[in-house]
Amino acid sequence: MIAMNDQTQNEEILDIIKAHSQKDLQEQLLDYHPSDIAEVFEILNEDDRLFLIQTLNHHLLAEIFEHLDEEIAAIYVNKRERQKVARI
Repeated sequence: MIAMNDQTQNEEILDIIKAHSQKDLQEQLLDYHPSDIAEVFEILNEDDRLFLIQTLNHHLLAEIFEHLDEEIAAIYVNKRERQKVARI
């Protein structure tokens, strides 16, 4: 069971991501530990996950992905790379 503080924090992170504000996302998420963001990443729907990986810089994503299951992280690293290539 998630402690109330953790649940509140996860809800805050979820609200930040769901707002889909590319301008503010990175800055706002810097207030949270990458493991907390990874925990929320696991409950996001596909669209929100893709928004997150498209918007965050690779440094923060790497820190978040360190806390994800390796298979999940690999899927989204590959998706991000394909999107970068598609833009070229």
